[in-house]
Amino acid sequence: MRKNSIRARRYSQPLGLVTLDLHRFKEVNDKHGHPRGDDVLGAAAATLKKALRTSDSAFRIGGDEFALLLPQTDSDQALAFVPPRSNRFRPKCFSRSNSLLLWAWITGVAFFPQDAEQADQLIRIADERLYRLKHANHTKTGNGSPGNERVAAPVQEPQ
Repeated sequence: MRKNSIRARRYSQPLGLVTLDLHRFKEVNDKHGHPRGDDVLGAAAATLKKALRTSDSAFRIGGDEFALLLPQTDSDQALAFVPPRSNRFRPKCFSRSNSLLLWAWITGVAFFPQDAEQADQLIRIADERLYRLKHANHTKTGNGSPGNERVAAPVQEPQ
């Protein structure tokens, strides 16, 4: 992150940072167990890897949160690239061992130089935006479900 922000500053290029949270991921672990949660994390990571350009980077930053570093990407480009606008990250169904799971992303986005010029500030702003959206989605229905959006939760158990 630090190297990319230094490079962006040196060459006067934009840099996008996206933080992503697997919405309601805890329910997957609670209902289906941690091995199934690991499967969902793996599928999420594979989705990110396929969606990124070769110049981009993806990182798991802990638990159910990931970060994307998008060099030479301004706000318009990054916002078109990330959920919910992009088909690359559309909520996914994941089936394994006779269970069907659905997962979706909540995102926070920050840009160099518009939002911040230091790496730690960029991370803080993206995180704040992520948690603001996460809280807003949680309060829409009172249970964490983002209203009409599809969510990362078990949706069906085959009979």
